[in-house]
Amino acid sequence: MTDQKLDDDRPTSVVFDHCVKVYAEMQAQSLEEVISSSEHPDDPTNHMLVYEGQLTKLFGALSLSTPYYTSVMNHLKAMGCVEQLRRGGGNSPSRWRLLREPDEDSFRSIEGMKRSRTGKTAALEQQVRDLNKRMHAAETELGNVKALVHTLASRVHDMEQLEKVTA
Repeated sequence: MTDQKLDDDRPTSVVFDHCVKVYAEMQAQSLEEVISSSEHPDDPTNHMLVYEGQLTKLFGALSLSTPYYTSVMNHLKAMGCVEQLRRGGGNSPSRWRLLREPDEDSFRSIEGMKRSRTGKTAALEQQVRDLNKRMHAAETELGNVKALVHTLASRVHDMEQLEKVTA
């Protein structure tokens, strides 16, 4: 388990811990940039923190395994912590705007949205899935029946033509 605790004394998720580490490292390597030149360039609302680099290398430097990359970055985006400004690739670095540090409440709300439903909602969702399967099977069978009817009609027509010729 981890040494950090959520407010209600439950241990934090490993993913949350990784989000905190990754954000902190991105913040440590970020530079402040002016958003636009305005009449008040010293106004802090005109500045933003921007991380530019290769996140896969950052994950490696933090000794985080590659499979965590997608989960951690998706969580950071969903919590409103980062915003991608430019996609990297190959040797080209990506650029990320740092908005706010990850917090436990935001993480919990993201995780809460992902949890599977229980009770009546889960039962209804299962019924819908079952009905969709049955509907698909029925449509497939209907297609087969239509093909058989077409084949029979074609053979009946051929037999009628053969009778005209032999009569």
